[in-house]
Amino acid sequence: MSISAGDDGEVDTVHLSPDEIARVQAEREARRAVAELTTLLESSPDAIVRVDPELRLTYLNPAALALTEHRPDDLLGRHVSILDGSSPTLGAWEAALMEVLRTGAAAEADLSLVARGEQRWFHARLVPQRDAEDAVVGVISAARDVTDRRRAQVLLEHQASHDPLTGLANRVLLLERLGQALGRLGGTPGVLALLLVDLDGFHEINALRGHAAGDLVLIETARRLSATARGVDTVARVGGDQFVLVCENLTALADADRVAQRLREVLSRPYRAAPGTAVTASVGVAVVADGAQTAEETLRIADKEMTRSKEAGRAARLRRSRPGGGQEAGTDTPPAGLPTQRRRDQP
Repeated sequence: MSISAGDDGEVDTVHLSPDEIARVQAEREARRAVAELTTLLESSPDAIVRVDPELRLTYLNPAALALTEHRPDDLLGRHVSILDGSSPTLGAWEAALMEVLRTGAAAEADLSLVARGEQRWFHARLVPQRDAEDAVVGVISAARDVTDRRRAQVLLEHQASHDPLTGLANRVLLLERLGQALGRLGGTPGVLALLLVDLDGFHEINALRGHAAGDLVLIETARRLSATARGVDTVARVGGDQFVLVCENLTALADADRVAQRLREVLSRPYRAAPGTAVTASVGVAVVADGAQTAEETLRIADKEMTRSKEAGRAARLRRSRPGGGQEAGTDTPPAGLPTQRRRDQP
């Protein structure tokens, strides 16, 4: 570099060598790049965090700060564990940060946290930060809010496994849970009972009062069955007017009868959507003790017993199979308030 002075002694011209010109231009480009990067980081909707090798926070962009209740001065230089109070899943994120520092390879992590009183889900991409010698000197984590996508996924999964009218489990979810319950038999005491409930006279409700009234009856039936079931039981709708209740860990066969009688009693109460119309239920019960049957076989046995009870007449609306598939006698008892009559197969 050379400097030329004017007649007044002031600096007139600064002459730079080509190398010096290149260095100045490079510094100018570097400052511009830093300014552009800063703008991108500060305006990004992703929560971006940088940590050092000791997992101390060295940078949080505004999107990341907005997810915490802390000021920047309270966080910078502090260990990332200061953030753990907002979500238990941040422990997995911390483990992922340590893995990136250890291996130098990028990683991903899913986490959820409560931000501004609302549960949010994030997918984080973690990349190592390296120095001029290619040593890992930190980790940059960029977490994208995937809450809307997660909620849409949960909704789709729920719709695929639940009845849209009543909100109960559908046949797919019923068979899945029933298969799991059958697999647990033998490892726990007691028996499993599957109760298949079919509403008597439902088609008349649809014909006389319309499908809107019929839908209300189905919704109310689902509510009554759910209120009668235990918290560990599964209640499902498997057809137009057919429902299933799966009860595990019953201590005796008579327990299944008592549950069935209780279901018939609560379903025989008047329905506001169908005043003056008697709604009763035929119940078929399949009792399993050893888990040798499949879920489909168990459901077919209950369906067969339900059909027999419906064919036997109003006084015989409960039929139960023995463990193993045989029909158990002496279980055909009408609910309180219904007249008693002989079954058609009785003399």
